[in-house]
This record gives sequence, C-alpha cells and structure tokens, in this order.
Amino acid sequence: MSFLFIIGLTLSILRKPIVILLQPGRVEDVDVLLREAIQYSWGSIFVVYNYYLHVIPRLVTIFSLYIFGIGNVNLAMNLAAIVIATLCAVFFATKQFRFIIKSDLLRAICSLFIISAPGINEIYSNISSIQWFLNIFTMLFVVLLLFNYKEFEKKSRKKKYLYAFFCSISFLSSAFSIVFLPALIYVIIREFRINRKDTITIFSYVIPTILLLFQTFLLYTTYSQQYKSPVVNVSEDILRSTIYTFSISVNKIFNSNIFQNSGDWLYIIPAIVILFILLNSIKNGLKFEIFTLFCIIATLFWSVIIRGNFAERFLSFAVVFLFILIIRQFDKRNSLSFKLILSVVMIVVVLNIMSGFFIQSSADENWKYVKEIYDPTGKYQCYIGEVPHGWAILVPCAKPLSENMTVTSESLGPSITFTPPVVPTITSITSSSSYTISGLSAVLTANVSPTPDSGAIQFYIDDIPTGNLVTVSGGQSTFSIPSLSVGLHHISASYYGASNFYASKSNQTSIIVLSTSDLRGANLSGIDIQGINLSGANMQGINLSGANMQGINLSKANLQDANLSGALLQGTKLKDSNLSGANLSGAILADSDISGANLSGANLKGANIKGANFTGATTIDCNGCPQIK
Repeated sequence: MSFLFIIGLTLSILRKPIVILLQPGRVEDVDVLLREAIQYSWGSIFVVYNYYLHVIPRLVTIFSLYIFGIGNVNLAMNLAAIVIATLCAVFFATKQFRFIIKSDLLRAICSLFIISAPGINEIYSNISSIQWFLNIFTMLFVVLLLFNYKEFEKKSRKKKYLYAFFCSISFLSSAFSIVFLPALIYVIIREFRINRKDTITIFSYVIPTILLLFQTFLLYTTYSQQYKSPVVNVSEDILRSTIYTFSISVNKIFNSNIFQNSGDWLYIIPAIVILFILLNSIKNGLKFEIFTLFCIIATLFWSVIIRGNFAERFLSFAVVFLFILIIRQFDKRNSLSFKLILSVVMIVVVLNIMSGFFIQSSADENWKYVKEIYDPTGKYQCYIGEVPHGWAILVPCAKPLSENMTVTSESLGPSITFTPPVVPTITSITSSSSYTISGLSAVLTANVSPTPDSGAIQFYIDDIPTGNLVTVSGGQSTFSIPSLSVGLHHISASYYGASNFYASKSNQTSIIVLSTSDLRGANLSGIDIQGINLSGANMQGINLSGANMQGINLSKANLQDANLSGALLQGTKLKDSNLSGANLSGAILADSDISGANLSGANLKGANIKGANFTGATTIDCNGCPQIK
C-alpha cells in the first residue's frame, strides 16, 4: 500500500507542472478560505459558504496559515490537497474491498484511475474541491456498512474511531454526501432491529450520520433562504441536465481524442455501458450495481441543483464509479474473451487519460509579491485583495505603501491588489478668535492628522451641519462662519475619511459672539473688524492688540485701559472717544481723527501718527502724543 501511495502521489504531482513545488500555485476560493481563517481563526470551520460547511478545507487553511505563513500558504494548501486526494484514491485498493473486486491488481488500477481520471482538471492541487475525493471515500465507507458489515465489525477499536472521525469531517465538507443519508439510516435501522450490541461499531457510523443530518439540514435551510423557497423545485430542466451530465461522465471514460470528431452517436455509449453492467450482473445479484448507479445519478442531480450550469465540471464521482463497475464485470469472468475485451477497454481508457493527463498550470505569479512584502516583524499593515471577488485580507508587511498597486497575472490566477493601510485619524478645530462681534464672520480651521491625501470635512455649529463639505488640502480645511446671534456657540468638525484613512470627529470648542454695545474686557487680539461701526461702544479694558481696525468708527467709544498695541487704526474715527490709559504703542494711527479724544495717561510710543488729527484732544501724561497748542 505504501508503494501504491507513492505512485499515486507522484501521478498527482505530475498532472500539474513541477513548478507548484517551487512556488505557490493558485488555490481556488483562497479569498474565502484565507480571509475567514484570518478573521475568525478556528471559528471559521463553522462558516457556511456556498450553502454548506467546508470543515476539511478550512482546517487545512488554518494549519497552513499558522505553520507556513502567508507567503507559503497556497503551496501548503495545494500539497495537503494532493495528499488527501491520494489517500482517498488508494483507500479502494485495501483488502477490505475484495468483495467488490477480488483482484488486488485491478483495484490498484482503479485507484490510479481515480487519480488520473480524464477531463476533471480543477479538482487537482485544489483544497476547495477536495469534496469530490471525500465523496469517493465516504461512499466506500457506506458500501462497507451495506455489503460487508461483518468484516467492518471485526476491525479494531482504534480503526473504528478513525473511521468515525474521518467520515464525520468528510460529511461536513461535502454537500453531495447527502446522497448517502438514506443508506446510512437504513443501516442504523437494520442493525438496531438485529439488536447488535457492539457500541463502538454503532458509534463509528451513527455519529457521522448525525453530522450528515446536520449538514443536510444546513444545506436545505441555507439554500431555501437563498432562493426564498421552502422546497427545492425539481424541474424538467434539472432532470434533463442530470441525464446529460451522466452521458458526459460515461464518455469521459471512453471518448479519447481519437474519437472527438465522431459526432453525437457517441452518446449511445452510456446506454450500452449500463446495459452491459446490468445484464452481466443478473446472476450474481444487482444490489451493488443498482446502489452505485443510484449514487452516481443522485450526485450529478445534486450538482445540477447546487452548481447549476457548472455541474459538468464535477464529474469525477460518476467517472470513477462507472469505471469501477466496468472493471467489476471483468473481474467476475476469467474467460479469454472477457480478458481480450478488458484489454481493449484499458487501451481506450489509457489513450484517453494520456490525451488529457497534463493539466495546464494556473500557478499565480502574483503571490510572489506577497512573499516580498511579508515580514512577521514589520510595523506596518497591508491589505491584499482579489479584485474580482472584492475581498481583502490583512497581513503584516515590511514597508508602507503610498498608493494602491494592482498586479494582474497573465495566467488563470486572479488579480491581486495591494492597498496602503487604512489608518486612524485625529481631527481638531480652532477659530481665529474665541470671541467675535455680532455682524462679523469668524474663520474656523480644521486639521486632520496624519495628513490625508483626500477627503472632506463638515463643520458643525451647535451640532447642526453648517455650510457645504470643505475639501481637505494638506490636512487642513478652513470655513468662514456666517453672522451668528449674540451668545455662546459650540463648534466642531467631522472628517469623513478617505480610501486609506478612517473618519474622525473633533471635540467641541466654543466661540462667544459679543454685542456691539458692550465689548468690555473682550479678547479680540488679531481680529479683523475693519469698516465696522462701534461709535459709543463700551470697550473698557478690551484687548485689540494687532487687530485690523482700519477705517472703523470708534467716535465717543470708551476705550479706557484698552490694549491697542500694534493695531491698524489708519483712517479710524476716534473723535471724542475715551482713550485714557490705553496702550497704543506701535499702533498705526496715520490719518485718524482723534480730535476731542481723551488720551490722558495713554501710551503712543512708537505709534505712527502721521496726518492724524489731535485737535482738542486731552494729552495729559500721554507718552508719545504730539504737543497740542
């Protein structure tokens, strides 16, 4: 058996170019398997995909990911698929199946045929399609229970436990194992009626049967929910498709490329093969043949329902067991004529296998980029996604990426997109002043860190969106607040995020809007209030340092002890205003009207007073005031 396993393993590897041993090959559905293994870890084995559980493929994915890493996960999954498929194939060559085919050599030939069956390209080196080999394994297990139960009962306790485990996870990995459920239920009822008391033997098939019931229920409920129908609608099209698929299955055995242009008459082959099998088995009973044909038809029937137009891609089960049935007929006869016919059959089959033995590689070059950026100790994160299915998986990478990078393979593999990490952001907001005057606008500035490359900001006043979205430029957006009512207002900003940056919202800050009639003690340093009318305003102790007050009307205003240092007051009307004790150092008062103003104790040192009108002003103890005659 070990020698046969090595031969089978070699055939499995040879069917694909040897390149898969040197670099990762493509794994179908790797987007689903790998993404969910990373996202849910061991919990991913309970995730339903395509209406049913995929326990074995998900277990293989988890082990491959955590043992071999993201860079080699495809290769590990492919090699695991080859080993599992080969084990399922050589299972038939064991002595326990001599009741089907006595000749050990012919059973070994059948096992090798399972591995090299023509026309079934996608099931090789592909863990997501391993259910086709698992179906072969589980049917052989069911056949043992149905037709060779006494021999099965004699097995050791250890082997029975192994059967229970492997059949359980196999049933939970294949939607098509549902066809064996009636046979298993029949065996349970049969053995309980006989009142068998071997608990371990019963356990070895009752537990897998319960799990198969669960898988069947899951398949039914998810499929019904998907199509909003409580009952699968068996239509004429489904039956016709099943018969058509069965015909193709038989032709896969005999239809070598030398016959490819022979026309539709080749579809007579299925009828001839079935007639030959049934007539040749009448004397010895037809139970095994009828059960096998039922399982073949039922499997193809379910593949038509579940896979629709893709059912033709999944013919391995039918092909394999049709071949076993044919070899079984020749095993029953030792006559020379039967041996000659068997030789002809084998020649045709071998020619057919040779014509389609080597499968074109779909090794995906894109995965070399994964290995290049993969670094388990890296500080950055990258997303790797398969564009056609819209998936993304998170893995560590050695260096950050500044922009999306899509690599499209020329082979049959998918495109892979490397996207820079989506990073968290912090948004803050400031205003030009914490105070403003009624009738004036204030400028708000929002800053986003780290600096995003795109996105927009919405400003809020008292939790109400104000104005339109403002585009972020250099990590910053500015917005001019319209005239607000007098009083306290809360302001904030919300960054909506971008392709590589998460959204964020600032904390609230406040701004106080002052009435023009009372501005005492307000801090309006640096404010721009040019052109405003503040005549008669009470501005005692106000801070207007550096403010732009050009051309405003401050006549008769109370500016006692105000800070106007560095303010721009050119052309301002300060007639009869109270500026006693005010600080006007460095202010620009050129051409201002200060006539009649009270400048007692004021400081105008360094101020520009060229052209200012000081007629009638009081300048007692004024520092920097002109001499008034």
